[in-house]
Formats: sequence, C-alpha cells, structure tokens
Amino acid sequence: MPKNTRDLIISSLITLAKKNPQRSSFTMTEIAAEAGISRQAIYQKHFNNFEDIIEYIHEETNQHIFNVFNKYSPNNDGDPISFLADYILPLIYEKKKLLTSCIPHKSTHVGRSFCVRYTQDGY
Repeated sequence: MPKNTRDLIISSLITLAKKNPQRSSFTMTEIAAEAGISRQAIYQKHFNNFEDIIEYIHEETNQHIFNVFNKYSPNNDGDPISFLADYILPLIYEKKKLLTSCIPHKSTHVGRSFCVRYTQDGY
C-alpha cells in the first residue's frame, strides 16, 4: 500500500507496466488515471514528466543500495566479497526486477550506475 502520493504514482506506473509489458513509456494522463489523481497533482508537487519518474526510481534504488553498502564493516561483516554476495547483489537483483517490470530498456542501468558511482566517488 503506497504511503504517500509519490509512492502512489510509482505504484501506478508499475501497475501500468505490468498490465502493458509491450510498452516502454506511459503518459502522465495514464499514470494519473491509474493513481486516481489529477495530472496537475503530479506536475505541481512531484514530477515534470515520465522520465522524471524513472529517474526518481533509479535514484531511490541507488540510494538504497548505497545505504546498505555503507553499513559494511570489515570487523563485523567479514569478507567484503561475501558481504557483496549476501547483501548487495540481492538488492540489485530485486531492484532490477522492479525496474524490468517497469521499463525494460532502462533497467540495465541499475547495476551499472551503482558500479560507476561507486568507483567515481572513490569508495
């Protein structure tokens, strides 16, 4: 159950994507109708366009993965490879499945953007 309007918008997009797996984008009108809110409600407080919604999903996904990754402690968690295998890879897989069900051609960026940002930030 969505906690707020933004979550409702995301949930509605995912519902539309699951109902229409052949499509790779949706209009704001379609998303608003699925959510049971006005298009203006989406534009005024949440997203400017469909691409903004996808970007938000990617940012939230990456942030969630980074939050777990940043909790790694060699003293408590042991081998970093095991930590990656046990905690990070399942998160990436879980989010990739979400994004694949949402927008297939965008989903491949989840793991790549995590790796690129990780190496660029010098962790």
